[in-house]
Order: sequence, then C-alpha cells, then structure tokens
Amino acid sequence: MNKVIIITGQTATGKTGLAIDLAKKYNTEIINADAVIFYKYMDIGGAKPSKKELAAAKHHLINIKEPSEEFTAYDFMKEADKLIKELNDKGKVPIIVGGSQLYIKALLHGFFEIPNTPKEIKDKWVSLLKEHGSHYLHKELEKVDPESAKRLHPNDSQRLERALEVFDTTGKTITEYQKEHQFKDLRHEYIKLATFYEREELYSRINMRVDIMMEQGLEAEVKNLLDMGYTPQNTKIMKAIAYPELTNYINGDWSLEEAIIKIKQHTRNFAKRQTTGLKSEKEVHWLTKENNFNEAVKIVDDFLK
Repeated sequence: MNKVIIITGQTATGKTGLAIDLAKKYNTEIINADAVIFYKYMDIGGAKPSKKELAAAKHHLINIKEPSEEFTAYDFMKEADKLIKELNDKGKVPIIVGGSQLYIKALLHGFFEIPNTPKEIKDKWVSLLKEHGSHYLHKELEKVDPESAKRLHPNDSQRLERALEVFDTTGKTITEYQKEHQFKDLRHEYIKLATFYEREELYSRINMRVDIMMEQGLEAEVKNLLDMGYTPQNTKIMKAIAYPELTNYINGDWSLEEAIIKIKQHTRNFAKRQTTGLKSEKEVHWLTKENNFNEAVKIVDDFLK
C-alpha cells in the first residue's frame, strides 16, 4: 500500500507553508487537494502558493483546468493515485495539502458508484436552482433526505443539486449510498495532520487575509473572469467564496463594503464547518500554532519509521 502525508485544517492557518517546510525536510513533493487551486485565473481568491513558494518545493495539480471544465473528486482521486505511485516508486512519500475534505476522503476511501444522471433530470434541477435559489433546493432535499440536508449548507447549491439528482435518478438517497459503502476500505496508508487556531484568533486571521487579498487585486481578478464569460451562474467553480460576493458588487447589487463583509462572514462559516468535520474524525493529529513544524516532524518521523 502506498504512503501519503495529509496536511489539512482550517482555512488561513498556514497549511501551504507547513507543507513546503516538510517537503524540503523529507525531499518530497506536494499534491494540491484544494478545489479552487486546480483552476487557472483564480490565484488570489484561491490563495494559491506564490511563485516563491512554488519554487521552494515541486507542486502538482495546480492550474490544470479552465474554469469552465469540471474536475471532480473522482478525477482528483485518479490523478492523485498516479502521482502517489510514481513518487512512492522513487522512495518519496508525497504531501497532500488542502482544505477540501471531499477530495481527501475520495483519495483515502474511494467512491461509491452512482448511475449517470439523465440530461432531463439535470436540466430540471438546474432550472429550479436558477428560478428559486439554493435555499429552495435545501427545503426540497429535507423532504427526501433529511440527513443530507442537515449535513449540507443551504448555500451549497452544487451538492444540493447533486443530491436531488441522485434521488430523482435512482430513488435512493446519497445518504443510503454512503451507508452502504461505509468508506471502510483504505486505499493508501496515511497520516493526517490538521492545522488549528482557536476561534478568536482564527477569525482575526481570516479577516486580515481577506483584506490582504483585496489589496493584492482580488476585485480585478473577479472582473477578469467575468470579462472572460465566467459567472457564478454558469460556472461551478465561480461559486467559491469571494467570487459571487464581488460579482454582486461589480454588478451593482452590493456596495464594496457589503461584499467584503460577506466574504469574511462566509469564510468564517466555512472554517467552522471544516473544524466540525475534522473533529468528527478519529485519526487526526491537531497542530497548534506554536512550533507546529516541530510537532509535525515528530509525527511524520514516527509514521515513516
């Protein structure tokens, strides 16, 4: 079984820097597992590694897709599997880094198979989403799959849409598929490290990072994507935090101040969901801000023995 080191955790807690430091120490390479970073033109909003950081350690699966293209958790699993094998064969244990838990879960435990959704069903839910919004889809999901509805945020239109498509197509809920699969099969031997800050300091870091992103030109980045024809309405990845909020500002629906407040609020909400999800897992090594590199080295050394 191939080995991997997972670095995940809350947004804005230094995952990239820690991954680079560990990659240099263990002479290995980094595989991105953050959904936005797969895509071109989304550098600031996706908090992509800088040119200096990319030069410090070899990175994979960054800027590999146009915003209009889909790169699913299943696609990630297949591409990451190849890279992990290649690196393990060279005697290197790669570092998987990112806050997208769905992608990491897919890599470690695989996927349950669901039949393809017929076009008419997909079109139906896309149309209802456009007409009524994601909260309507959330209420519809509550009727047929309350467990999934409880788990998914009312603004998570992509996953709400998918859950309803699955039920319409198969008559079974995603919750039923998940219980049948149970995600027990382990596909890679791994250790999972999670960066962590207490709430007050975490929220302060998030607010500061959003301010820095605005100074770096996040508004211009969103304008560029809109000029290229990518919008939150026609491009899934444009629903990522910061892009819809600034689109509303650019379109004249919100003030810039309102958009920034919403970006900070939605990012804090996202960090809270990340923390809740990770705390439900048993085998997570939490890294506090003090000396988290030294903490991580001890854990990784034990894993690699």
